[in-house]
Amino acid sequence: MSRSIVVALLCTGFVGTSCVGTIASGDECTPPAKVRRLTRAELDATYSYSTGAEVHIAQGLAAEDMQLGYFGHDSLQVSTLFADQLDSATTEFSKERAMAVECGLGESERDCAKRVLKDLAGMTWRRPVTQTETDELMALYDVGRDGETFRVGVALAMQGIFEATGALYRTELGDETATMGSVELTQWEIASALSFLATGLPPDPQLRASAALEELNKPDVRVAQLRRLLETPAATKRMREFAEQWFGLTNMGQVQKNNAYFPKFNVGLRDDIAESARAFLDVSLSTTKGSVPDLLAADYTYANDRVAEFLGSSERPGMSMARISTASLPRRGLLTHPAVLSVYAHNDDGSPVLRGRLVRSRLLCEEIPPPPPTVVAAVQPVTPDSTTRERATAHAAAACRGCHDMMDPIGFGLEGYDGFGEFRTMEAGKPIDDSGEVKGSDVEGPFKGGPELANKLAASPQVGECAVLQLTRFSIGRKEAEADQCMVSLSLDRYLAAKGSLYAALEGMVESEAFVKRRHP
Repeated sequence: MSRSIVVALLCTGFVGTSCVGTIASGDECTPPAKVRRLTRAELDATYSYSTGAEVHIAQGLAAEDMQLGYFGHDSLQVSTLFADQLDSATTEFSKERAMAVECGLGESERDCAKRVLKDLAGMTWRRPVTQTETDELMALYDVGRDGETFRVGVALAMQGIFEATGALYRTELGDETATMGSVELTQWEIASALSFLATGLPPDPQLRASAALEELNKPDVRVAQLRRLLETPAATKRMREFAEQWFGLTNMGQVQKNNAYFPKFNVGLRDDIAESARAFLDVSLSTTKGSVPDLLAADYTYANDRVAEFLGSSERPGMSMARISTASLPRRGLLTHPAVLSVYAHNDDGSPVLRGRLVRSRLLCEEIPPPPPTVVAAVQPVTPDSTTRERATAHAAAACRGCHDMMDPIGFGLEGYDGFGEFRTMEAGKPIDDSGEVKGSDVEGPFKGGPELANKLAASPQVGECAVLQLTRFSIGRKEAEADQCMVSLSLDRYLAAKGSLYAALEGMVESEAFVKRRHP
């Protein structure tokens, strides 16, 4: 299959480079060295792993912004607010952890402190601790211990561990002696990159053992470790987080609807719908190895009684989420799930524009520019005698028609669902017109209704290529660049060979030399 779409997307914004439809090689395929701050979720995972306790202190820190639709990007910084909040949180947390310290029989306080701190630092920083670092931790312990108790000294040194750059950042720099040119990442950097990629967690004992044996420079070892990690519940959660951010579902829990227009809306049903989407994602991703066609066009979902009734199903699975068939319902996969449909709508109306933009930008990877500054993007108010389609058709100014022609016809095909995602056949006393059209893509042409759109997109090579790019952006924390071409190409090869598997795309990513090499300026 042609790589034209991938290459075109990779080359966007790189005017004057040699990117003309070929895949680069050698150092051209080596990304720049960098340092990435952990997200709050990753930081809590690190603290939880290193202490053996469930930790949620980072969730109270300043929230991440989103770039390209994802939280984990390489522009995250430790702001003054973030640092102050972290200092307060780790002060109390360190005191709690110090109280749990147990020294061995006959072990001196100092030997006990050294053992505990060195072990904790190694787990928190995700690498072996040097003698110099151990000495610095003990110096911090001595400051806290001076005139105070043993546990006060330990707590101060623990706080230093939790706030150190080794805890807050992941490096992709290579050996500390490297200054310029292409270098290979250290075994511990590779272990962290692989583990956070697959699970969002620090390296587990098996991965750490592989790093200690210096095996992670071998592609087959990395792929084997990845496959092992992808079988864990943590990987299912990680891939679900990707899908939620990819489809923009992270704010589903805050969705509000006007009951005057959507009388069935209530917080309980909204939360059940969100849980239904999460359950579907967990099963679809884990049982199909991340099949994008299944994600988009599955003829099943997960529901409890309330959600099943809302979907129009005669099945009653009970109070808990269970699998139900949607083969006879106007529902296929995630795109026609009420969680997605309610997020991409207004509180008093649906929105063909938002839904069309979702497909165009997140599934086809086509950028839609913002409206001109002179245009007021206001939709006509809801009236009893007008349909959503009629109001959307009337609101677009002539200057905006080019962009709206790329979005609105797609959204019109989802008019069979109201702003809360409930299926409907009538609006304002008129039959619903859910005829739609996809323009300018490999699935160009008309369609009717959500299921037909879902099936078209599930079969689209462009959607598959976009899925690989979205997974790449989520994984590397930035927009793909020319130096990422080799890795993306290999990921796409693996994805296609596995008939649309995101797990296979990840294998291509970790198999690539670009996963273990960086370029210093």
